[in-house]
Amino acid sequence: MGKKHMVAATFPACSQIILLNNSVLDHFAAHRQTGFCKREAGGQLFAKLDVGMLKIEVATGPYRSDHRSRFSYRSDPGLAQREIIKKKKSGLYYCGDWHTHPEDRPLASREDLRTIATLASRSDLRLNCVVMIIQGVLQGAEGLAVYSSNGVAVDRWTVLGGGFL
Repeated sequence: MGKKHMVAATFPACSQIILLNNSVLDHFAAHRQTGFCKREAGGQLFAKLDVGMLKIEVATGPYRSDHRSRFSYRSDPGLAQREIIKKKKSGLYYCGDWHTHPEDRPLASREDLRTIATLASRSDLRLNCVVMIIQGVLQGAEGLAVYSSNGVAVDRWTVLGGGFL
């Protein structure tokens, strides 16, 4: 039996689904900004491709040399690139980034929207879009926001809880 995926995201204009496994959700939860002094955290997302599904299997970061403050996050580009190369060798594809926000139910900021659109337009990924996931203070589906960009538009996905396989 395969890994149990606990959260899925859908987008009405797209027939694909994004699945997040337990280890990814646990990684996000460990970095939630639950206290006033907690800084934003983030990293990269790695997935396996399946027919109609993007299965996000690994979330990396944050790295010690990242720029982190209460309301901003920038990953160390050198370390991120090394992780992308390493994960590709193990059969996982870089599909986007994740970071935290100090709000219960996160919304992408203007800077977040600009960043994901720029990343998608400059990307040479095998995917037709780049994913950005924001972890809020709340755990599970309620505390997640999922966005994608094809380099032209940024779309917000609907996050569903449950036990998806």
